[in-house]
Amino acid sequence: MEGLGSAWGELREWIGANGHAAQRQMFERYLVGPGDTSDPAQWQTELNWPLED
Repeated sequence: MEGLGSAWGELREWIGANGHAAQRQMFERYLVGPGDTSDPAQWQTELNWPLED
């Protein structure tokens, strides 16, 4: 999916800029994907990167 690499980088920067530390494990959840629509412009991916306590 186009743009995911830069989105992960932006999320990493936001986490650090807001005084948080991220865990090593991160994952994606596909809200709307190829199984839902053939139009890539409608695909949606949720990025998840848990924070340290």
